[in-house]
Amino acid sequence: MKSITDFPPDRQNFKAAIEDNIGSCIIGLLSFLSLISAISWPYIKMNRILSEHLIDMTSFNDYLVVNIFVFASYTLQYMLTAGILEYTNPRGFKSDLLTIEQRQQRKRQVRKELLLSTGAMFGNTTYAVGWMYFIEPYLWTTNYFVNNKYTLLWLILNALVYGFIFDSWFYWTHRALHESQYLWDKIHTTHHAFKYPSAFCQDAVHPLEGLVQGPVGHYLTALVIPVHPIALAFFGLFTSCFAIAAHDGRLGDLNHHYAHHNKGKGRLHNFNYGLYWPLWDLICGTRYRDRPDTNDVNHSSKIKEHTKTKFT
Repeated sequence: MKSITDFPPDRQNFKAAIEDNIGSCIIGLLSFLSLISAISWPYIKMNRILSEHLIDMTSFNDYLVVNIFVFASYTLQYMLTAGILEYTNPRGFKSDLLTIEQRQQRKRQVRKELLLSTGAMFGNTTYAVGWMYFIEPYLWTTNYFVNNKYTLLWLILNALVYGFIFDSWFYWTHRALHESQYLWDKIHTTHHAFKYPSAFCQDAVHPLEGLVQGPVGHYLTALVIPVHPIALAFFGLFTSCFAIAAHDGRLGDLNHHYAHHNKGKGRLHNFNYGLYWPLWDLICGTRYRDRPDTNDVNHSSKIKEHTKTKFT
C-alpha cells in the first residue's frame, strides 16, 4: 500500500482501480440505498397527499414563511449532526486529549466555520424554497405520482439516478473550482482555508459554492425523471449528513474527503473530488486511496495556521 505522503495519486488503470476500491463503492451504494429506503418509504406510504408537493405555498407570504421554516430546520439538522460528531471527535474542542491551547484553537476554528455556514445556509434555503415555489409547479415530473403509484422499485430507481447525477455534478463542479484559477481564488479558497476541518466545515463555503454544490445539484434529478417529493427531501437530508460526516473524517468519510483537505497540495495538486463514492475519481485518475490518521490529536496544534479564512 502506498504511503499517505506519496503524491500525486497513483494513476492506475481503471480495472485495477476498481478492484482496489470496490469495497468503498459497494459500502457507499448500499448505505445510500438502505438508509433512504428504510427511512423514507414509511413516510411515502403514509402521506399520499404529499405526492404532488412537499410544502403547499399559494401566496408570496407563504413563500416567505416557508423560507424561515426551512432555514430553521436546516440549521437544526446541521447543528445537531455536526455537534454530535465534534463532541465525540478526539480532535474536537471538548476532547480531554487536547491541551487547553489546542481546545481554544479548535473553538476559534469552529466559530469561523459557523459564521461562514450561516451565509451559505441562507442562500441554499432561498434557492430551495424558490425552486419549490417558482419552478417546481411547471415541471413535467411534478405531478406524476398523483396519478401513478409510487412503488419501492421507483424509490430504488430514484435513489440510483439521484446518486449518479448529484455525485457527477459534484465531482465536475468541484474539479472546476480547483482547475480554474479565478474560481479557486475568489470562491473555493474560502473552504480550503480549513486544512484540518471539523464536521461544521461542511457548509463553511463561499455562498456561490454552497448554491452550486448544494441545491442546484440536488434538484437536477427532477428535470430528468419523476421523483417523489418526500424521497427527494430525504435524499437531501442524507446528502447533508453524509457530507458533514465526510468533513469529520472518521468512519462516515467513505470517500476520504478529509484527505482532500489536509493532504492535497494547492489548487491543481489535489484528489478525491467525489462525494458519495469514488466513481469519477477512479475514471479520471484522481483517486487517492489511503487516508490520514484522523485520530491524531496533534492535528489540532496546526489549526491556527490554517484557519485564516478569506471572506471575500
